[in-house]
Amino acid sequence: MPESIAIANTRRARAWFSALGSCDYPALRELLAEDVELWTSPSVRSEGIVGRDNALERLERVLSGGSVFAPGSLECRVLDVIAEGDETASHLVMSGQFPDGKPYESIYLVWQRWQDGRMTYQLELFDAAHKNQQREA
Repeated sequence: MPESIAIANTRRARAWFSALGSCDYPALRELLAEDVELWTSPSVRSEGIVGRDNALERLERVLSGGSVFAPGSLECRVLDVIAEGDETASHLVMSGQFPDGKPYESIYLVWQRWQDGRMTYQLELFDAAHKNQQREA
């Protein structure tokens, strides 16, 4: 029996966060559509990132570049994924370290849209003020 679209997309969402936490850029690339749009909390960035290459460049700066997090320190712990058709909503905890070694942990809600096995859209929501408080503590 073929896997339902919702189950396949739940698996893809979990694979995305696993690859994100392990800085597996080839796996991230494989999961992104060429014309993907990545959006985040408006208080962080008011414009989306469009295109797979731009998205991967941004992810590499955030995860490995040392400007936002200590390289390789981010962990993604998925608590729930809800899927309906080509959309998933994930509730997760991201934790790691800032470049100065201070700990970071925040709850994220991530909405994703999938088409032909690849992510076409993502909206990542988290409390940016909480992140800044942790950084400044």
